[in-house]
Amino acid sequence: MHEDTKKINGIPFDMYHGEFSHQGDNCTFETMLKRFNMKDKALKSLAEIVHDIDLNDKKFGRNEAKGFDCVLRGLIENFKNDNELIERGFGVFEALYATLNE
Repeated sequence: MHEDTKKINGIPFDMYHGEFSHQGDNCTFETMLKRFNMKDKALKSLAEIVHDIDLNDKKFGRNEAKGFDCVLRGLIENFKNDNELIERGFGVFEALYATLNE
């Protein structure tokens, strides 16, 4: 192995032929829920919202999708540091999950 070549140990995520990616008409979030056999109703609702945003096919017609998409795009515009973006994004997802879990 060339000294500049590093072996990366990880699971391909949200990329063509990745273990966790779009499968059939499911977005990556839906694929993960199915793979881990998660039955949480709030997570299922969140996955439907993510699906409507990601695939833009209005399959579930979730009213929250448009607003949630705007919030996520705003985060991307305002936080160029990936770690900060992830931290802020998790907070938004957790808040929406809490609302859906009521």
